[in-house]
Amino acid sequence: MNISLRFYLTFIFLFFALHAEQAQNLTTPQEVSTQNTIAISENTQTFDFNANAPIFKAFSGLQETLPHITLGTFPTPILKADKFGIFLRDAFGFDVKNLYIKQDNLSGMKNANDDSQLFGGNKVRKLEFILADALLCGAETIVTVGDAGSNHALATAIYSKLVGLDCIIMLAPQLNTSYLQRNLLMDLYYSPTIKAYFSEAQRAVDEIKVSREFIIAEKQSPYYIPMGGSNEVGAVGFVNAAFELKEQIDQKIVPEPDYIYVTLGSAGTAAGLILGCKAAGLKSKIVAVRISGTPEIKASVLKKLIKSTNKYLNMFDKNFPIFEITEDDYSINHDFTGTKYAETTKEGALAIRLLRAFEKIQLDGTYTGKTFAALLFDLIKKPELQNKNILFWNTYCSGNFSDITKDMDYKKLPELLQGYFRVPVQDLDQGC
Repeated sequence: MNISLRFYLTFIFLFFALHAEQAQNLTTPQEVSTQNTIAISENTQTFDFNANAPIFKAFSGLQETLPHITLGTFPTPILKADKFGIFLRDAFGFDVKNLYIKQDNLSGMKNANDDSQLFGGNKVRKLEFILADALLCGAETIVTVGDAGSNHALATAIYSKLVGLDCIIMLAPQLNTSYLQRNLLMDLYYSPTIKAYFSEAQRAVDEIKVSREFIIAEKQSPYYIPMGGSNEVGAVGFVNAAFELKEQIDQKIVPEPDYIYVTLGSAGTAAGLILGCKAAGLKSKIVAVRISGTPEIKASVLKKLIKSTNKYLNMFDKNFPIFEITEDDYSINHDFTGTKYAETTKEGALAIRLLRAFEKIQLDGTYTGKTFAALLFDLIKKPELQNKNILFWNTYCSGNFSDITKDMDYKKLPELLQGYFRVPVQDLDQGC
């Protein structure tokens, strides 16, 4: 990448030269606040179907027809990144006054008795609509797929158990990371059926086999959730998130963003936000930062998912319009992907370290670190952004969750997954 060396050396030099006194913060992720985990007791949870989600206030017909269940803690807070803004001013002379962070890392369900919180991140929003649909369909078992460190697979296992559904997660290989090891140990704790594969092709064959086994056993067919929870049902979670943001704007918690930076992975989050901002009447332009796939394929997937989600909502409420989404509504940044999925890049690693040092927010190397790196480079490359309102949507659930992972034995995982604990993570890995 042509920008890589300049970006890396510039930030490293200025950061250490101007802020050497904060060097310890760069290497001590343990100082970052972590979340304790609620222990799930079966049959103790009650849920409110079709609760008053922000989208229902705008389109009341959806509340009567669209399945939804409250699982997370919303609205998630918005942080004004003043300390990071001061760094940019001191280091570059940039007067970035309006940089905000939407903290979906704090989306997990809270315990009513204390501050403990279930695993959060962007997947909870999707699962509020997906699991409601599964329950309405009479499902008894959820089947979903992901890579070995999948945040989606973990979140699905947790919240499926919470609503009384069995869960099967089917995991394919990826590069080793700290959050991968954490997530696998948490998978053990929440006890879905864990299946591991040598390749995505092998997993695809077994998906058919699993469905056939349910049919032969005369069991209720499993409810299938695609990679990342990224279909039109899951994407509605982020259409709803845009209406949540609109409420926070109306409450003057945050000015209306000119730009919203968000990760483009399996595409459900970005698709939902793009459609949701349009439906909520926001003028914010979404900058979707691609972290996997090819530019052509990912752009096509995103475009199709926006359209299918729009049609899905219109099907439930004809008052929800069919929108024309144009290049004025979003753009895709293809410059920070790296060479392969889950690779921690130099730019991403540095972005993680900077945000952790100044705002005590931990990102990951696969998704959000690359997205924040793209934002930082745009601030350097495009001075006109300095006077804009910019929102970074943090989709990663940080924390080591050591209160449960410390008691988990990786040797109880499928043999293919045990190897991740016997080899080091990537050199640039920044912890979880």
